[in-house]
Amino acid sequence: VVRAKEGGRWIERAPRPGTDHASAVRPRRKNYTPLTVPELTVWLGIIILSGTSPRRRFTHYWSSEHDGLHHPTIAKAMKKSRYLEIYAHLSFAFPDDQIPAGQHYPGDRLKKIRYVSDYLQQRVILSWFCHQYLAIDESMIKCASRMCGFLQMMIRKPIKLGIKAWCLVDSGDLDRAANFLYKWDFYVGSEGSSGYVYRLIHDRLLDGSFDGIGHVLLADNYFVMISLWRALHARGIYAIGPSKASRPKKGANANSWPFQTYEKGNETFLARGWRRTASTPLAGSADR
Repeated sequence: VVRAKEGGRWIERAPRPGTDHASAVRPRRKNYTPLTVPELTVWLGIIILSGTSPRRRFTHYWSSEHDGLHHPTIAKAMKKSRYLEIYAHLSFAFPDDQIPAGQHYPGDRLKKIRYVSDYLQQRVILSWFCHQYLAIDESMIKCASRMCGFLQMMIRKPIKLGIKAWCLVDSGDLDRAANFLYKWDFYVGSEGSSGYVYRLIHDRLLDGSFDGIGHVLLADNYFVMISLWRALHARGIYAIGPSKASRPKKGANANSWPFQTYEKGNETFLARGWRRTASTPLAGSADR
């Protein structure tokens, strides 16, 4: 006699003839319907469309209890059960697949989807021309899988556990705002050597296609590195961000902290000043 779960409750029954104990208690599964290209296109379209109207839970798009949560376009495009079924079974590589040489470095933790990410990034680059101002920051993708070995925990972020991605965003120019995700790079480890942030920005996110155009990079104090900004300045890329220098004393007059420039040879490299409201030290590789 074995115990098996049927209809939401545990029952005792005799094993089926010709089966062992393990197969007798295995839950029944519905046969998986093969995925078609039109279905995959609709599934990816739902993911893109959901970014324009976020919900607390993804299943809220099919909610029939509240009109504010229900999304008629997504609900009509695909059933919730089918979407979750594709989400659970979708895979771009099998464990024994051989990844072509040159698409990943040895031991790449992202090798199963690396070529998919690279292909999407190439298509995004071909479909957009960046404006003058760029911004770089980190983004968290919610994930709690025990099979992922590079999850990050950030307690002070809205998404506390997930996969970290470094994002380069087109912020537009003085006339218009863009807010377009242009490039990204997943964090799978520091690659076992120093200078990770330098290589991330200088070699991967800001490659040679940005040289000599006059882009201005906006970043927080995590990316403020004099050696990095000097290298970007030599390539014609300027940067602005909060400095780690000491702030003025509390109650000090902001006008007493003028905008200063530091010259190295014949070039003006580093400039520092303080905003009047928050008294935040700023560093930049341009005169203004």
